[in-house]
Amino acid sequence: MPPSRSQAYRRTVFYVPGFDPMPPRRYRELYRRESAKQAKISGYTVRQNRASDGDIASWDVTFEQGEEQAFTTFKSLVWSDIVKSAMRPTLWNIFARSFWYYGVFITSGALFRMNKIAIGPTIAALYPPIMTAIQVLAGVVLARAFFEVASSVLPVVAALMSAVAFFWLWLHFMRWLDRWFFAHYLMLDYAYFGQARGGLPKDISARIDTFADQVDEALQSDCDEVLVIGHSSGALIAVAATSRLLEKGAVLDGKLGLLTLGQSIPMLSFLPAAQEVRRALLTLSEAQNISWLDVSAPGDGACYPLTDPVAISGVATTRQRHPKIVSAAFSKTLSDAQKRALRFRFFKKHFQYLCAFDHPDQYDYFQLTSGPVPFHTSVQKFRESPSKITKIYSGFCDV
Repeated sequence: MPPSRSQAYRRTVFYVPGFDPMPPRRYRELYRRESAKQAKISGYTVRQNRASDGDIASWDVTFEQGEEQAFTTFKSLVWSDIVKSAMRPTLWNIFARSFWYYGVFITSGALFRMNKIAIGPTIAALYPPIMTAIQVLAGVVLARAFFEVASSVLPVVAALMSAVAFFWLWLHFMRWLDRWFFAHYLMLDYAYFGQARGGLPKDISARIDTFADQVDEALQSDCDEVLVIGHSSGALIAVAATSRLLEKGAVLDGKLGLLTLGQSIPMLSFLPAAQEVRRALLTLSEAQNISWLDVSAPGDGACYPLTDPVAISGVATTRQRHPKIVSAAFSKTLSDAQKRALRFRFFKKHFQYLCAFDHPDQYDYFQLTSGPVPFHTSVQKFRESPSKITKIYSGFCDV
């Protein structure tokens, strides 16, 4: 028989996705599918059910390994509506936003400083404008060829108007194809967070307050543990929400944990107006009664691997306690078949932290987030990466 809630170790998990317009069910189904794979590999049992409260953004997980049992309620902290709104601008608006974003990153020196940490994220940051430029140039060449053909059968003015219309349709076609290229998607992701030169946009800042209140409510419940997880851009939001929770004096009782996966926090913390983000990093780094684990992998080109976001942002002090920097070590934990499947699928590789590993080492996402071992205990047992980066790279360190 499955364990009752009173018998099992009880945990509430709040998951913050990255810049993703997809609804929460995407992550619910991903957890269901991948946890079943990992359970078969690692020798435990995971059962996933719809949330008992009927919330479509939540799901329940029962975990059993031998005599040990745990019951976990997952809750997605939803901001996909904000992402959808940010992804609706016209083509010219996209170009204008991107021009502003890259102007901020280049003139502030942030882009050059981030390039010193890791080349992968810099390539990811430069990919959108390069790909867009290629698309525009290709459109110009095709439109000119179209004009040459059209001008042989139409008046020059009509042929020119037809060529301009062709060029415009070409750009829209490229936007439709972005579901495979991801150039506009990445451009809008970076532009959204860079719009205020590092300050948190007003809509997400208000949502972060709501997230903090939800976590606070869970801390006041009778569950054994509350865990906040942030993946990709969601890591920044998880850090900000947890920091605001601490700043308002929430009672933790050693129940709160923070797990950041594939984080790209320097993309914001290195900007001139990111004082709030740097202050949040400082607050969390010195906090007591909390555990913070940061997991990344050198094989993930969409994050800043093995970097201490507190230290490289220039806000680490002698009182720093967190985070513990751990490598998911894709080169060792993925089988040859998994590596081949992910070879040119860079976005899927960025999501590997949420998936099953054929050869898991110390990092097992499902055991860590729904298993019977307290998160604090697990963090203590993790081996910190000897290659972690703590050098100050940010040119702006004020809080």
